[in-house]
Amino acid sequence: MTLIELIKQETAGSRPDLILVAGLAGVANAGLLALTNSAIREMSTDMESFRYLLLFAIAFALYAICFRRTSHRLTVILEGILTKLRLRIAQKIRQADLLSLESIEQAEIYNLVTSEARVISEASGVLAAALQSSLLLTFAVIYMALLSLPAFVFCLSAIGIGIWTYLRRLREVNVWIQHTLQQEIHSFNTIRDLIDGFKEVKINDGRSRDLMADITESAETLRAMKIKTADMFNINFILANSVFYLTIAGVLFLLPRFISFHEEDMVRVMMTLLFIIGPLGIVVSGIQALSKSNVAVHNIALLEQRLDRFAQVRRNGAGVVLSVPQDFREIQMQEISFAYVDHDGNELFRVGPLDLALKRGEILFVMGGNGSGKTTFLKLLTALYAPTAGHLLVDKYQIGEGGLPSYRGLFSAIFADFHLFRKLYGLYDVRGKTVQKLLTQFQLEHKTAFAGDHFTNIQLSTGQRKRLALIVALLEDRPIYVFDEWAADQDLEFRRYFYEQLLPDLAAQGKTIVAVTHDERYLHVAHRVITMEFGRIVRITGLSLR
Repeated sequence: MTLIELIKQETAGSRPDLILVAGLAGVANAGLLALTNSAIREMSTDMESFRYLLLFAIAFALYAICFRRTSHRLTVILEGILTKLRLRIAQKIRQADLLSLESIEQAEIYNLVTSEARVISEASGVLAAALQSSLLLTFAVIYMALLSLPAFVFCLSAIGIGIWTYLRRLREVNVWIQHTLQQEIHSFNTIRDLIDGFKEVKINDGRSRDLMADITESAETLRAMKIKTADMFNINFILANSVFYLTIAGVLFLLPRFISFHEEDMVRVMMTLLFIIGPLGIVVSGIQALSKSNVAVHNIALLEQRLDRFAQVRRNGAGVVLSVPQDFREIQMQEISFAYVDHDGNELFRVGPLDLALKRGEILFVMGGNGSGKTTFLKLLTALYAPTAGHLLVDKYQIGEGGLPSYRGLFSAIFADFHLFRKLYGLYDVRGKTVQKLLTQFQLEHKTAFAGDHFTNIQLSTGQRKRLALIVALLEDRPIYVFDEWAADQDLEFRRYFYEQLLPDLAAQGKTIVAVTHDERYLHVAHRVITMEFGRIVRITGLSLR
């Protein structure tokens, strides 16, 4: 998809007035050319001088007003399109499944909705000028045809050949822009490694040096590629201008050798050529801006298509629709399996088959070494991952695609890589006193506060952030709580409180607890403990609730 196609698609009712106003700007600009040529030939008295000055002022005012309107209207159109694109992509991301979203580089998404969108946004002014300049060139060429048909044919042929050559070379530039984009994403990822892995980098000087070397190499490669891209654009721009100046030289020095010109006609033709040099340069700049925008639009469209494919896969896999009751008695994982695969479809790691019945009010601990499949088990239980085989059942009823939102609504989860939101999204009518009581209960009253609908500070230690996330989960008050190593970053006091008081209290309220843990000293708190190895449940100890 190109920018022009996108504008046609998104703003069918906005184009006529834009083209009309741009056309008026072009006519007014062409009028300035005609008035200039007529004034040189005919102006002889003060009265005629004043008349031409007045007409010139009117034409210029019309040009300025229409050009301003064209620029503003095109900016409004493009910014409206970009807003729709951003919101549409956000909505599609929101509707995507976790595994599909994990297959897309975050840097790619950030780059497309920021840098690539900025390319389109910044093109609005140049494109508005190019639009009215192209219309001016149309009128100027017609005017030249009226002045001298041979000069018109010569100029049109020369400039046409130049534009054809320019556009042909521009295809190569567009390919290079794509390569530069990929390098930009790679460079972004190296910086992200530095930020996300700062602790690991800080304590390992060798890793720090190697990562910095990689960042430097990536940045230098990106610099070289951007310079090459700019040079290719500049060479193309020089080519376009060279064609124009060669056209002037041809009209001035070669054409008179084959065709006789009156001196006044030659002057008017040359005036016309010189008058359009500025607009022609603007049109060339507009073509460059349009080319860059087309690449940006194409890349954004590809992202949308990927997100659409994810949604289509989900729709094709829809099963029985079920509205899940909040007062369920049992959740069953029945022969559930899941496999991670690479881009070629080769299996990397398999979890399952898993058979487990989870009772309401049960405290279930999950244990196992790193890479045993514990977190994947949680994602399957919460339906964040769709199983490749098997079924989820609630009170003997199978959960289909249509029932997933209702099923996921049973859970409040704090994963190891949890994200803490400043605002209490999805929570309404939350009483400030209730939040303040919980902040005091978890010893956070001096670290942050609740104001209106948000926390005033979330720049806390990992343990404090987990406690704040737990407060949000308690406010959600859902039937099932999922904790992935929640206690790992807590001091002894809060660890003991979490296991020996909070979890039993929640279970007494009828809440179901599923917690990944390595704290063997607190295993007595759980009704059952499952142990996982190599993606399988190898042992279940304890008694399930009846």
